Amino acid sequence: YSGAASLTSGPGFWKWEITPATSSTPSPGLGSPANVALKGSGTIKWSKKKGTPGLWTGNVSSQWNEPGNWDNGLVPTLLVDVVIPKERPHFPSLTTYLYVGSTSASASYHQCQSLTIQTGAEVNATPGNPYVYIDGLVLVESGATFHVDYNAQNLITVRSGGKLQIDGGQVIVGADLDYGSADLIINNGGEVELNGGKLHVYDTIRAD
Repeated sequence: YSGAASLTSGPGFWKWEITPATSSTPSPGLGSPANVALKGSGTIKWSKKKGTPGLWTGNVSSQWNEPGNWDNGLVPTLLVDVVIPKERPHFPSLTTYLYVGSTSASASYHQCQSLTIQTGAEVNATPGNPYVYIDGLVLVESGATFHVDYNAQNLITVRSGGKLQIDGGQVIVGADLDYGSADLIINNGGEVELNGGKLHVYDTIRAD
């Protein structure tokens, strides 16, 4: 069987899943519309995923890629605006690259259309290789913190069309002058706007 479906009914997203699953069965996904294909006998099941896309709850852990940490039970894609509110059990800790507003990024990396860190909330990048690439908007509100920790390969890059906006919050790139490179790079066409708050860069601010 092959076919297409377009489902739009209230808040949330429809999720499709094909059973029984085989090595050639498409992975469960979202569709509005969605194209799915099934050879032989089986069932295509649609289920409604309620909740707000991109709203962090932190109910399970600090892991970005844990579905249970998101209000609608789905890890954000490149098309989803992410909001990190205050007073969560856990705040997100980035363990791999973060792409904000990119048109293409591997699904293995953290990704979203935009990122808003609300008053009293925080996002931290743990040591490893936590590059942050900003092609859309990263907004750090008053009293919020965005901290990319030290590492020899640690960078925030604001690319053309991207914007890092600090509205009274703080952005920290690096943690100690003794540890490697912790750079903020602003590409041609990128923008950093500081409306109060603090921007700490422990190594280099470079405009390309």
